[in-house]
Amino acid sequence: MSDQKNKEQANADDESSRDHSVTRRHFLAVGASVAAVVPISHGLLHHLPKPFIRTSTSTGGLRMFMVPKWTTYPYFKAAARGAKKAAEQLGDTFTYTGPTSPNAEQQVASLENVLAQEPDVILLSAIEEQNVVPVLKKAMARGAVVVTYDADTLAGARNLFCNQLSYELAAQSYLDCALADHPAGGDCVFMAASPTTVNHMQQIAAMKSLMASNPKYEVLKPGKTYFVNDDVTLSYNTMVNIMQAQPNVKFMLSGSAVSVPAAQQAIVATGHAGKVWAAGCSLPSDCKKFLDDGSAKEFMMWDPLQLGYMAAYSGHLIKTKKFSPALGEALDIPGLGNFKVLADNVVDLNRPLFFTKSNVSQYSF
Repeated sequence: MSDQKNKEQANADDESSRDHSVTRRHFLAVGASVAAVVPISHGLLHHLPKPFIRTSTSTGGLRMFMVPKWTTYPYFKAAARGAKKAAEQLGDTFTYTGPTSPNAEQQVASLENVLAQEPDVILLSAIEEQNVVPVLKKAMARGAVVVTYDADTLAGARNLFCNQLSYELAAQSYLDCALADHPAGGDCVFMAASPTTVNHMQQIAAMKSLMASNPKYEVLKPGKTYFVNDDVTLSYNTMVNIMQAQPNVKFMLSGSAVSVPAAQQAIVATGHAGKVWAAGCSLPSDCKKFLDDGSAKEFMMWDPLQLGYMAAYSGHLIKTKKFSPALGEALDIPGLGNFKVLADNVVDLNRPLFFTKSNVSQYSF
């Protein structure tokens, strides 16, 4: 179901500038070269209206709709803040809508509702790779530009995918977090939302490949993947069961910012802190307590505001025919830099952030 019954006018958010630095050894030379980070200003997420919809300073702009996996999660709210900023700068109308929980059928229904409103640009983080394809192809046939971000669909059902990190860079980053926690390594398991969650599954495949081919990661031994639907309770309970059934497991690795802190909470609550670690992706607001209490040494993320900004700005450029995605083409995003279009019309943001006890308080999303 959509959020249309809950429409309310967005309040303008006061935003404060803050540098997001890409740290040390982890920034790996993967894919195209990009310019140095220029931060997008933002404030605290709790000032964000829920939901916020239809904002514009111009009646002549594009109709831009953002459909996340679910609207209430802080990560997607932050991405929406970035997209809204781009839309306002470009004079476009911006609508943030979608399911309130990660339900694939409800996301399709949300997209159908968006389609009825004659969108110019659709920004989508897909829950499932294939079930959104028919409605997206219908939208493109009617002239809408489709840009995916965070989680992709099939290449033929969108114009561009703004990927937060290349799958290899994401995998390297998660493994580096694990080794920061426990350099001796050990047995690993993985968590993903579902078998059809593209970014999670591709990242897991890349982690397994690195464990097999890169001497740096040979101390990490891959094991089973558990599917937990980006659900806090299921992630927590699954981690408890893993520790009971597989006492040799040292790490749970995941690109889900829901599952990683939930699993780390299970580790602490069951007395396994310092013996088992959940490593990978987490919002700084979710992982701060684990860094502060010493039960973990490092987590990682990227700036979702930058990703949302990139997606929205790209969609506008494509729709206004100022940019046409094709292999090798340069995509220039003001304030972010120049990005090279890769195969299947993918552009990688590739700006990892690493959170430790010493720097996590600098981040508010």
